[in-house]
Parts: sequence; C-alpha cells; structure tokens
Amino acid sequence: IDINMIDNEEENNLVNKFKSCKEINKLIGKSYKIKKDSKLINEDCLICLEKYKEKQLYRLLPECNHSFHKKCIDKWLKSNASCPICRNILINNIDEQNCEQNCEQNCEQNEEQHEEKNEEKNEEKN
Repeated sequence: IDINMIDNEEENNLVNKFKSCKEINKLIGKSYKIKKDSKLINEDCLICLEKYKEKQLYRLLPECNHSFHKKCIDKWLKSNASCPICRNILINNIDEQNCEQNCEQNCEQNEEQHEEKNEEKNEEKN
C-alpha cells in the first residue's frame, strides 16, 4: 500500500490519534493541577523540556504513569495515540460500544493512581 494514496476521509477514520481534548479527557482522564509540594516541581516535561511549575496542569498517562504538561501531551495525542516516552498505545481501535466502558475505567484508574501517589507523598513527609 502506498501511504500517499490514503485520502483525507480514510485518514480521519483511522483510530491512531485523539480527535479533541474532550475525547482525551474521556479516554485518558482529567488533568491535575500541580501543587507546591508535588514531586513534579522542578522536573522537566519531556515534550517541551520546561520545568513543571506550581498551578500548571499536567496529565498522568494510564499504565505507564508518565506525566506531561497538559498542553504538551494534548497536542501530541492529537497526532499520536501513544506515550511519547515508552510508546505505550493509549487507544487501539476502540469501537463506540466499548468507548464508554473504557472511559469510565480509565478515569477511575487515573483517580486511583493520583490518590495513591498523594498518599505516598504524605507518608514520605511523615
């Protein structure tokens, strides 16, 4: 197959990227605000290479748990369906029937992971 032969309509039907921030929120989960005691403070976002700062928004990707500035990873995910570090596939031909179930599971997983990380931080302080 000549990749150049795929027309725009066919390309838009391929499930290899997210179409919008709304879809990212549904399938990956909501973003979080960086708190001043976060371990992310002064670490680098590996997309833009800038340091994380208090009150910025970030996303924690499911399964691989890599974090990025929200604006950086959202832009990336609109053209790729994988983690930019480990290439873990985040969506893989999700059909409409399974979409709702996957959305709920991913949101719950992200919330649990976020809570676990906060608990670990609090234990380290004590």
